Amino acid sequence: MGTAGPSDGGMAPAEGSERKKARELGIATWNVRSLNEKGKLENLKREMQKTKINVLGLSEVRWLESEDRMSGEYRIIHSGGKEKQRGVAIILDKELAKKVIDKETSSDRMMMVKLETVPVHTVIIQVYMPTSTAEDEEVEKVYEQLEELLEKHKGKIMW
Repeated sequence: MGTAGPSDGGMAPAEGSERKKARELGIATWNVRSLNEKGKLENLKREMQKTKINVLGLSEVRWLESEDRMSGEYRIIHSGGKEKQRGVAIILDKELAKKVIDKETSSDRMMMVKLETVPVHTVIIQVYMPTSTAEDEEVEKVYEQLEELLEKHKGKIMW
């Protein structure tokens, strides 16, 4: 967990007002090996609430196409393909759901979400890398996509 912006979700306090405490964010990743079973998404959201995770990056969701939707108090942005294979997603709690200022679904292996936070915007990239048994060409393709995404947001990402 890290610190990212004031407790009001990343909004800077008005000049002259009392400075608010920094908000601590819970950020995690999880290879879920499919979210197609009934009730699995609801269990995941309960686990996020219980463990105080605000942003959850997911791999291998195995959902079709790409979508941005609300599910209860959570915003789910995912990138899938034409088949129920691979797929990545980012789930945001209701407060951070309002802070999304940009998103890009590159492929069923990679996506990016940019959040409006202070003092700088936060960029989250979720990547599902091929396993060690994959062909070299497939691995290289994912690395090339990642480099393109990073280059596109160069100067906007704080390392």
